[in-house]
Amino acid sequence: MEAATRVSYEHVGGVCMNADDLRRRPLRVALTPLPSLHCALVDAVGTGAGGTPIAWRRAIREHLHDRDYEILAPLARSPGMQTPVALLGLPDPPGESFKSAIERVIATPEQDLVAAAFRARRGTSARIEVVKDPRRRLHAYAVALLHAWKGFRPVWHNAQSALDREMRRIGVAVASDAQLELLDGLFATAHLDGGCWKIGYDHSEGCMLAPETGLVLMPLVVGAGCSIIDVAGQTVRRIGYPVPSITDQLSDEAPAPPVEELLGTSRAQLLRGLECPTSMGRLAEALGAVPSAATHHVHALEKAGLVLRERHGRHVLVRLTDRGQSLLALYEDVPPTPAHLAAG
Repeated sequence: MEAATRVSYEHVGGVCMNADDLRRRPLRVALTPLPSLHCALVDAVGTGAGGTPIAWRRAIREHLHDRDYEILAPLARSPGMQTPVALLGLPDPPGESFKSAIERVIATPEQDLVAAAFRARRGTSARIEVVKDPRRRLHAYAVALLHAWKGFRPVWHNAQSALDREMRRIGVAVASDAQLELLDGLFATAHLDGGCWKIGYDHSEGCMLAPETGLVLMPLVVGAGCSIIDVAGQTVRRIGYPVPSITDQLSDEAPAPPVEELLGTSRAQLLRGLECPTSMGRLAEALGAVPSAATHHVHALEKAGLVLRERHGRHVLVRLTDRGQSLLALYEDVPPTPAHLAAG
């Protein structure tokens, strides 16, 4: 039987995953459109609690029928209900197409729907409606997804370059043994705290484990307020999270500065902040990160020849190299600072 999965719009409690356990396990990626569509669809018929852009919600609503609103109303009233994995389209890596996901939704066993409904909060309208007639509700839900996909498909296709960049970012983090740095701040309620990766989740609390095969990450094309947490017993199997700044990238706003595209947000921020030699402690504070994360980023920048660590008495200071200055000047029209001034 499939485990129930939480689609989160707000968080009450939280779970903790051991950082050492996470570092020992691989990170895997599954890319599929159905979880993103589900979140956007619930936002389109509800209050927009997940932060789905108004334009996306309008595009979806243009294709919905009265029957779709009827079947989706319980989800809109209870967006945090636990949902069978198959209904959300949570595949194993590398992922699946929308067609395959829909076929899997339709094939969901009836007993899984009823079991998941009983795991939802007692008294929720979504729970009551599913128990009444699970097979009819399942087919009506699949039809609503097909209608919504007509409006959401252009959004998903336009997001492919952002999704490709996110896949590369995950690959670099894994190859660099920087899984924890990637997970820190992966979405709004996930952060490293000492030896734990803490995740906001209001259906369970305590210490959780990653699967032996590794935690599966699912980049989502959703608003910043939505995440998906797939839990089976004491194991967190999958995490769905908004691709960073995805709503900005698909709007008419200016794209991210090129140096972010090249280095990533944290390293670009670190590089810009080195107007004068700075200690590791201050760099960590500026990044809002633990010292180990700052050290990791500095080490990567130093290997690229962009910064240099120098000992001054009892302190180790980090400064820009000429190459680092030239990089900022090239990408951001910042006049290079003479080396003797950069060194203080």
